[in-house]
Amino acid sequence: MKTQHHGEVLEQAIRQSAIPISKIARKTGYTRQHIYNLFQQKSIDLNLILTIGEFIHHDFSDSIQTLKKYKQLHRAEFEANTREEAATYQPDFEKKYYVLLEEHTQLLKKYNKLLTKK
Repeated sequence: MKTQHHGEVLEQAIRQSAIPISKIARKTGYTRQHIYNLFQQKSIDLNLILTIGEFIHHDFSDSIQTLKKYKQLHRAEFEANTREEAATYQPDFEKKYYVLLEEHTQLLKKYNKLLTKK
């Protein structure tokens, strides 16, 4: 397939996904207006296209030829980063648990000090 206008390809995929643009904007850290402005751009940052593609479950590689080459060149880097993130990942509930556990331990120490004074 011939390389197309990135903004047009992006707009078509987003519209077909039926995911609200406001959700996509929040996910990418941009405003809705910025996403709408992307629809007018002939060339868009490939990382942003990949991010949006992952979120809306769309592979832009068929429509954007440079994306295929980009993905191949950066696949090893991406896989290394993914492994590193997985090794250091700590879910929010786990972080909260450790904070609460530490607070609980501090309260027990204070309580024990009060009991030993009496």
